[in-house]
Amino acid sequence: MRRGPCATGAWCAINLDRMRCRWVTSIAEVLAPVTCAACGVPGTPLCPRCLAALAAPGWPRCDGCGCPQPLPVGRCPECRPSLARARQAAAYEAVAAAVMRGLKDRGRRDLAVPLARLVVARCPPPPPGAALVPVPLGPRRLRERGYNQSDLLARELAGRWGAVTAAGMLARVREEPPQRGAGRTARARQASGAFATTWRGNLPEEVWLVDDVITTGATLGACAAALRRAGVRRVCAVAVARAMRP
Repeated sequence: MRRGPCATGAWCAINLDRMRCRWVTSIAEVLAPVTCAACGVPGTPLCPRCLAALAAPGWPRCDGCGCPQPLPVGRCPECRPSLARARQAAAYEAVAAAVMRGLKDRGRRDLAVPLARLVVARCPPPPPGAALVPVPLGPRRLRERGYNQSDLLARELAGRWGAVTAAGMLARVREEPPQRGAGRTARARQASGAFATTWRGNLPEEVWLVDDVITTGATLGACAAALRRAGVRRVCAVAVARAMRP
């Protein structure tokens, strides 16, 4: 093997192996048949039947977090004070859970396109000048997954809404174990102080956080608090799905 501009031939061999693995993975992704992430029907990342099964949250909804509530009485007691408003396109039920497993755990990046279309169809757009900021992953989780699903969604939404993304505005400064299955108190404890702004330029007056699923709102609330401390005047959020309260 011919040596390249590196310190040792072993270093070159390792990197060539990594490049070959990426090429093989890319070819496999192209050749593999596209199937619905929820039901497995071939032909599309999310078939029309499963897309229709992603039910929108019911009415009336809280003015703040957008969750259904018994009476239209403005903001509900569980709204995060740092978050002006949150909206979601679907209730987090069986089909939504299957789709999110595909997006987050099975490398189904192609789901970002139909899910962004769903959000655009069901959620109001941000005002002109607002920046879309994906909820960041920690470095370890980003290495394991290879991408941030919220960043994929934010980029697709930005193209459809004519908005700008600012993925570098927010960073996770403390990495905690995965929150799946954790209760409200544990989620709030893990999210508190876990985010900080890393932006060096002028901050927009309004930021829209982008996430895949809202469970208790603790993560979005912590992100919004960090942005507000940095000087952002108004922080809203948009997500594909929301876990509905009993």
